Amino acid sequence: MLTGEKLDVELHDYVFWFNHHRIHGTLIS
Repeated sequence: MLTGEKLDVELHDYVFWFNHHRIHGTLIS
Protein backbone atom coordinates (compact mmCIF):
# COMPACT_ATOMS: atom_id res chain seq x y z
CA MET A 1 0.00 0.00 0.00
CA LEU A 2 1.97 2.96 -1.31
CA THR A 3 -0.69 5.45 -0.22
CA GLY A 4 -0.68 3.97 3.27
CA GLU A 5 3.07 4.39 3.59
CA LYS A 6 2.86 7.95 2.27
CA LEU A 7 0.12 8.77 4.77
CA ASP A 8 2.19 7.24 7.57
CA VAL A 9 5.20 9.38 6.66
CA GLU A 10 3.10 12.54 6.40
CA LEU A 11 1.48 11.80 9.76
CA HIS A 12 4.90 11.23 11.36
CA ASP A 13 6.21 14.49 9.89
CA TYR A 14 3.13 16.34 11.18
CA VAL A 15 3.50 14.92 14.69
CA PHE A 16 7.22 15.76 14.68
CA TRP A 17 6.50 19.32 13.50
CA PHE A 18 3.65 19.74 16.00
CA ASN A 19 5.75 18.57 18.95
CA HIS A 20 8.71 20.69 17.83
CA HIS A 21 6.66 23.89 17.67
CA ARG A 22 4.74 23.01 20.81
CA ILE A 23 8.01 22.69 22.75
CA HIS A 24 9.30 25.98 21.34
CA GLY A 25 5.95 27.61 22.06
CA THR A 26 6.11 26.64 25.74
CA LEU A 27 9.74 27.76 25.96
CA ILE A 28 8.96 31.16 24.42
CA SER A 29 5.81 31.78 26.44
